[in-house]
Amino acid sequence: MQLKKLNNAGETIIEVLLCLSILGLILGVAYATTSRNLQATRDSQERLQALQYAESITESIRAYAIKDQSSAIPNQSLFPGTTGATPLIGATRTFCISVNPTDYSSAALPISNGAGSARCQRPGDTIYRHTIVAHNLGRLGGSQNASFRYAITVNWQGLSSGTLQNASTTYVWTRANERR
Repeated sequence: MQLKKLNNAGETIIEVLLCLSILGLILGVAYATTSRNLQATRDSQERLQALQYAESITESIRAYAIKDQSSAIPNQSLFPGTTGATPLIGATRTFCISVNPTDYSSAALPISNGAGSARCQRPGDTIYRHTIVAHNLGRLGGSQNASFRYAITVNWQGLSSGTLQNASTTYVWTRANERR
């Protein structure tokens, strides 16, 4: 009569447990990597939307600046330091556009000197807020026209990171019909 070895079953259970632990480790690493990639994708989407928002504000400034050139008194938020006989080179003003940036129907530039407030958002937007700093550069390169630099900053609370984020762009405008 032959004797059977009964200790083979114990080795099989240990091998199965080892395989399951390795599989769990691989799945955990894959989950962590996927989660990080999804967060990076979401952060990139938020930044892209913020930059598109900043570009729309830039287009609004351009449209308002073109419209303001026909005004007898330049808008001091849009064109700081342009009152009086001598332009104030280096004059700055912080403001925001408080209406839909694509609506050019109003004659005056709607602004809020309390930049960063809820009025510094697009209608229906609760995520992004913007601030504009206008800076009088004076006449650049011997030009007869005044130039202004606009630094547009968009702030938002990151949805995936939970931290305050910002994106910015700069726009330089040269007034074709400077008033003195």
